[in-house]
Amino acid sequence: MLIYQLKNPGFGPSGRKLRGPAGNCTTQDGDSTSTVFSGNNQRQVLGISALGTFTGSIIVENMTFAAGFSNTISSPACLSLGEQTGGVMGIRLDRVWVEGCNTTINFNNPVVSLSTNSVLNVRNSVFVGNNSGISVPLSFVVRNTVGYVLNNTIANNTSAEVNGYAGLFVSASNMATLTVANNLFDGNVATAHARVDIRVQTAGVSLQNNRFTGLSGTPDANTGSSTGSAGFSGSSYELDAASTARDAGAFFAPILQGTLDAAAQARVQGSAVDLGALEYSFLFRNGFESP
Repeated sequence: MLIYQLKNPGFGPSGRKLRGPAGNCTTQDGDSTSTVFSGNNQRQVLGISALGTFTGSIIVENMTFAAGFSNTISSPACLSLGEQTGGVMGIRLDRVWVEGCNTTINFNNPVVSLSTNSVLNVRNSVFVGNNSGISVPLSFVVRNTVGYVLNNTIANNTSAEVNGYAGLFVSASNMATLTVANNLFDGNVATAHARVDIRVQTAGVSLQNNRFTGLSGTPDANTGSSTGSAGFSGSSYELDAASTARDAGAFFAPILQGTLDAAAQARVQGSAVDLGALEYSFLFRNGFESP
C-alpha cells in the first residue's frame, strides 16, 4: 500500500478522532478511520487528474479524508478525481469516509468532485459534516460508459446553493448510464432554499431504493424511494435496531455492491442489504466481541 503521514490530533463533527500522532501507516486494519488524509482546514486534501497519456483506473478505499478547505473557483474542498485533455480514469471509491471539509461561502466548489470517461463506482462510503459554500456537496459525472453510486450515507452536510442542492449532483452523457441506489440521505441543510438531496441533470440516470428529501430533475426511473429519518443510532451513523432503512435496499451483485460495509463488516446481514454505508449487525456492532 501507499505510505501516508498522519498529523495533528483533532475531532470531527461526529466526535470521532480524525487525526492521530505523526507517523507512517504501514498496515490497514479494515477501519477507514485509521488511515486519514487531512487538509488541516488550509488546503484541498487530494486531487488527481488523468492527462491524455494516461489510461487506467484509480481505486480509493478504506480511508478518511478530513478537514479539506477551498477558497478558489477550481479546487474542490476535499477530493477531486477526473480527466483533462483526453485522459481516461476509471474511479472506484469503496469504504471511504469524508468529513469536516469546507468551501468558502462565496465559492462554487463541491466537497467531492468525480468525473470520468470510464467506469465509476462509489459505494459503502460516508460523506458527513461537510460545508460546500454555494455549491452542491458531491458532484459525480460519468461519460460514455456506466456508473454506480451504491449504499452511501450522505448526512449533515450544508450548502448555501441558491436552489437548495444540499446532497448529490449526478450527470451522465454520451450514452452513459448511472445507477444511484440504496443511498441514505439525512439531515442535510440548504440555507438558501428548500432542501434538495439529489439533483439529476441529464438523461441516463436511474434512482432505486434511495431515502432522500427533495429531488431536482427527471431521472429515467425512480423506484422504491422513500422519505423520512434515517434512524441513526446516536451520532455514529450506524442504524438503530428500529430503523426502517434496515433490509430496505435493492439487490446488486457483490462485484458492484462490494462485500464489506464502511466498518468492514459483511455487507448483507439480514434479508436484504441495508440503506446507507453501514450494515446493521445484531452481534458485532459497538465493540462487542465474541469470547
